[in-house]
This record gives sequence, C-alpha cells and structure tokens, in this order.
Amino acid sequence: MQIFIALLASLHCATATEYFAEPFELSDVTLAGASDFHKAFKRNEEYLLLMQPDNLLYNFRLTAGMPTPGESYGGWESSNVEIRGQFIGHYLTATALSCNHSENAALEANANKVVEGLREVQDKWGNGYLSAFPPSHFDRLEALQPVWAPYYVVGVDVVKTKGREHWNAVLNTEFGGMNEASLGG
Repeated sequence: MQIFIALLASLHCATATEYFAEPFELSDVTLAGASDFHKAFKRNEEYLLLMQPDNLLYNFRLTAGMPTPGESYGGWESSNVEIRGQFIGHYLTATALSCNHSENAALEANANKVVEGLREVQDKWGNGYLSAFPPSHFDRLEALQPVWAPYYVVGVDVVKTKGREHWNAVLNTEFGGMNEASLGG
C-alpha cells in the first residue's frame, strides 16, 4: 500500500503544472457591461469628470504667483496645508488609466488641461520647479525645521544627502517619502 501511495504521489508531481503570475496590459482586460467591476469603473470616471482642471491647479498657480481661476478643493488641498498638490498626481494616474481603457474624450481633455496648466506653472517658475508649495519647504527640511512631507508630495526618485548623521536627522523630520525617495521606488 505504501508503494502505491508513493507512486501516486510521484505521478501527481510529475504532471503538476506550475503557474506563475505574469504581468499584462490593462488593454488586455475587458469589463463586462453588467459586472460590478464595470459599474465601479464607470463610477470612477464620473467622479474624475467632476474634478475641474482650474480647481486642481489652483494652489500650483497661487504658489507661483499666477492668476488663480477656480478655487481650492479644501481639505489636504487647502492653500495653508503643507502637502497641498499631492492629489494631482493621483488624479493624473487615475485619468491616464481610465483613458487608456475607455478612450473617454472629455476625461482626456481635462487631463490634458491639467498637464498644460502644470507646464505653464513650471515655465513661470523658470527653473524647473513644479509644486503647489514653495521651494522653501525643502529648505526647512534640510535645516531640520518642522515641515510636513515635501519629498513624499513630489515623489522624488533619487535624493542625495549630506552624510549619515544628516540623513538620520532628515528621516526624523520628514514623514512619508524619504524611504521611497532613497530606494528609488
């Protein structure tokens, strides 16, 4: 009996198929029209269409000293909040993914307006800077003065520091993005 079980076990091992997760393109996914996934996707598109480009760009323009049509969305995007501007990255990611899947012309037009508005803000700064908060937030961080999380907000890929002691002090000051920035992810 033991030999029979061993033979069955070895037979199963010999014919077992190994499955591996493989990356795939979003365009390879089709959401059935009546599915909960499709309904959620459409609800997300509707929400994204509620976001007005001028409101999304409000604090970027204000900080750069530009005219500010629209109004701030408030909350963490309020003009006095140190992480203002971080939502726009989430918005652009969501609109890009949605547009790649559904080719929603209105959503694509809004995303293009936001990107163009960001280009105008960056041009106004004249030195490549682009954020909804002033560059002085980075100066405060480097001076180890209280500031919320500028590197997290801008999503920096690589950060050079002034040595181990300074690096540890910066990590104790900035919460959120420094580990991601230093690891490139």
